[in-house]
Amino acid sequence: MSYLEQAIKDGYAHITGAEGKRQITYVSSDNHKERYDDPEEKVRAEVWAELIYQQFLQRSSGGNYPAITQDEMKKVVIPIPDREIQDRIVKEAVCRKNTARQLKHEAETEWSAAKERFERELMGN
Repeated sequence: MSYLEQAIKDGYAHITGAEGKRQITYVSSDNHKERYDDPEEKVRAEVWAELIYQQFLQRSSGGNYPAITQDEMKKVVIPIPDREIQDRIVKEAVCRKNTARQLKHEAETEWSAAKERFERELMGN
């Protein structure tokens, strides 16, 4: 489960609306909303969720599952860089994700070809 999925399950964020018109609401003192269908916002949401859960782990102690109250949630400090920096971070994250996807595809193609060559040699063809 991703950090964002966990944040939604725990009630720290909500996604509403129909496909193409979805919004994400970050539960906070002002319940900030953004357009969730924007691919860059999806990356921001994942980064946000990871940051809050990392801070939760630092604030919690004992037990198997840290119980975080809404009051604790309001105390979480998330440094937010300027929008220009956010955009650069998101573009880099999207680029790396696309590169990883491409490399995975290339590796799967190479693996399949190598497996076929091995099987042909093994069978004497």
